[in-house]
Amino acid sequence: MISTEKALQAVLSDVPLAEIEETDLHECNIRILREEIAADRNLPPYDRIAMDGIAIAYDSFSKGQKRFPIEGILAAGQKIISISDPGSCLEVMTGSILPIGTDTVIPYEHLTLQNNLATIDNSVTKG
Repeated sequence: MISTEKALQAVLSDVPLAEIEETDLHECNIRILREEIAADRNLPPYDRIAMDGIAIAYDSFSKGQKRFPIEGILAAGQKIISISDPGSCLEVMTGSILPIGTDTVIPYEHLTLQNNLATIDNSVTKG
């Protein structure tokens, strides 16, 4: 048996390269880009939230804290804000900027929200 890498090389060595052609962007559907494309900077230029939930400082959770007072809500399009206390959290919406002082987002499905407190119901990994 050969490795995955060697198998991939064997298959690709028999695939002819397509000719290079220039075409309008509108006519590029179902075509393959022959060269790598890379951005010269991150876009967006910040960590963007990928789900609704709360943003916390993971250190607080790793030290045993499971209940976090909610300081406020950060929606997509709002300016970046920070938490005032690493033992609290901010509700965050999909597309918003990760608040300063936080490094972990927990989706609503893993929380219980009651009386302006977010209680984490499941295990959490940093990030």
